[in-house]
Amino acid sequence: MRKRYFIVAALLASLGSVGFVAATLLMSNGPGVTKANFDRIEEEMTLQEVEQILGRPGTYTWGGYYWQADDGAKAFVVFVKGDSAGQKNWNDSTESPLDKICRWLHLR
Repeated sequence: MRKRYFIVAALLASLGSVGFVAATLLMSNGPGVTKANFDRIEEEMTLQEVEQILGRPGTYTWGGYYWQADDGAKAFVVFVKGDSAGQKNWNDSTESPLDKICRWLHLR
């Protein structure tokens, strides 16, 4: 009887691990406006290089460009000396994990 419980517990743990990995992969936004891509932006990059990293053109406002992710996170980069990236700022999304899942499933 104990052996059966051990097998069931091991099976549930394995399924949980697979589910966790699958959820982690699904939560990745891939290329585009993500914190990981934002962190790749370096000073003196051109606007074109930044747009290539973030996957689309930015919107010009207040002396710089901003990009908004699907989850509401925002990247802002000021370009100085003509066309060189200078100051940058990242604002995290306020979207909850449940809201993110609903957005993926087009329920909202």
